[in-house]
Amino acid sequence: MSSPTPCASGTSDVLPYGIRQIRLTPYLDAQGTCLADVSYPLPVAMTLGFSETEQYDELRGDDVLVAVHGRGPQVDWSLEAGGMNMTCWSLLSGGSVIEEGVAPTRVTRMRKSGDDLRPYVRIDGRAISDSGGNLKTRIYRAKANGRLQADLRGGAFQTSRIDGVGLPLVGDGGRWLYEFIHDETDSAIPGTPEPNPMPVPLNVQATTIAATTVGLEWDQVGIFVAGTDGYKVQQSIDNGVTWADVTGAGGTPTTNSTTVTTLTTKTTYWFQVAYVQAATPGPGTVGDYSHPVIVTTL
Repeated sequence: MSSPTPCASGTSDVLPYGIRQIRLTPYLDAQGTCLADVSYPLPVAMTLGFSETEQYDELRGDDVLVAVHGRGPQVDWSLEAGGMNMTCWSLLSGGSVIEEGVAPTRVTRMRKSGDDLRPYVRIDGRAISDSGGNLKTRIYRAKANGRLQADLRGGAFQTSRIDGVGLPLVGDGGRWLYEFIHDETDSAIPGTPEPNPMPVPLNVQATTIAATTVGLEWDQVGIFVAGTDGYKVQQSIDNGVTWADVTGAGGTPTTNSTTVTTLTTKTTYWFQVAYVQAATPGPGTVGDYSHPVIVTTL
């Protein structure tokens, strides 16, 4: 009997068979915008599940539904772990971890005040498959807004269920909510978290158009630091198929405007702009590029 033909629909025939790792990364501010540089594991991770939801407003006329308008998506998530250390509990609850003394008589407390608010964290989960790869899930800005349920049983402090909500990142550009990542080769979620995506310049537009020059302008990204940050401009002459860095001063502006020179007359150009963090002294970290603006020189 011949073997069945693999599915050719474009979906993988490798099925994840178990959650293996969950890490929590705190934010350093109350709004959940500045990610810390250390993440913490949930011991014996058991479940990480979530659903995307969105509320809608209805527009009706003469008792007929004309249109619906979404208010923006969010993620409802829940997790379970076979063990729970005090640090992870404090990240979800907003309490403080206090250490007194030194080993072997050290005492560690997790203490929460009635004034302590639950903070935002980033949740990263990893499920491995029998092929050796994995599927990772990331909820960028999560907060436990439901019950924090824990048990002291089986000789361990463990959580039977924690429910929460995931909201988009705050700021300009990519208001990222969550993502899935498929790795063909399995690798663990590191203790040093991958940075969140950087903001994308918005509203890129041409302010002046001449025979050989084009002036560009865009909204300044909210986290821009004058004197150290900058931008990078690219151009395309084949309808965005291939891109090249704009050379000269016009290609690496230090403000939210620039003039691109040495262009060809009566030629259609596509331009896109990326934010560069710590461009000075360089080389800096380049974010995602903006939507292109299309210009034809005179």
